[in-house]
Amino acid sequence: MCINILAYADDIILLAPFWRGLQQLLDIIMQQSGVPNMSLNARKSVYMVFSPRDRSKVVMSCSPEFHANGEKLQYVNSFKYLGHIISSDNTDDTDIHREVTNMFIRTNILSRKFHKCTVAVKTVLYRSYCICLYDAALWSNFHVGMLNKPRSCYNRCIKYSLLLAGARVSPIFWLIWVCLALIH
Repeated sequence: MCINILAYADDIILLAPFWRGLQQLLDIIMQQSGVPNMSLNARKSVYMVFSPRDRSKVVMSCSPEFHANGEKLQYVNSFKYLGHIISSDNTDDTDIHREVTNMFIRTNILSRKFHKCTVAVKTVLYRSYCICLYDAALWSNFHVGMLNKPRSCYNRCIKYSLLLAGARVSPIFWLIWVCLALIH
């Protein structure tokens, strides 16, 4: 079975094993877009070429240009679809990094806004606001070291938000701490 179209509301992904097939799908979408009173915005549309797992299968070093409505589509190495980052190297490392960064940001916001609350209140807020790993179930292809980053981030955020309850920490300390965590 071959899936060529993934659609959710007004977001559509077209998939094709060859570049000619993708251009044909774009042409079909352009022909049919007037029927249900829809249009394709070429300025918001992008295309991406997945790298083959076997480097000997690389046919050419540059990707062909794709057009819709006579406008050239922009080439990207990664894009966000329904909150999940899809990258051309076909790994989930970029999305894991995004989720780790977001956990640090949400913990920082929670700690700043609710620093006078009790540990019990902070625990409830942390569980509901900071741990939003909805797309973690989609992570299937990643480097082994990347899976340690969410766990390490979780532990650091717990220590920061709960163990330092009531303690005032300088924002510059928090910024340095986040930068060091993202480097490792």
